[in-house]
Amino acid sequence: MSRLRRLQPITDVSTIVATTALNTAMGGTPSHDRPQGIISCTIKAHYSNGELFTVRFSRDSVTLSSYEADAIRTGIEAWADTVALLA
Repeated sequence: MSRLRRLQPITDVSTIVATTALNTAMGGTPSHDRPQGIISCTIKAHYSNGELFTVRFSRDSVTLSSYEADAIRTGIEAWADTVALLA
């Protein structure tokens, strides 16, 4: 497992909770109960050689795991270098 880069928060939870379109689509009443809420997304992907790997994006990091081919890490790092918010 490796941490590729630190992320800066883009949107705070109060903005997400106040989004009418999202609230309507989800149904119910949104709430945020934790002051340090954890927001993350995990993506399972496959490399052209068929190898499976996982990339996890969280509030403060990007984590790459379950990979063997160095080209996967190199590709993720190259992509991260093109995203200004990850600098």
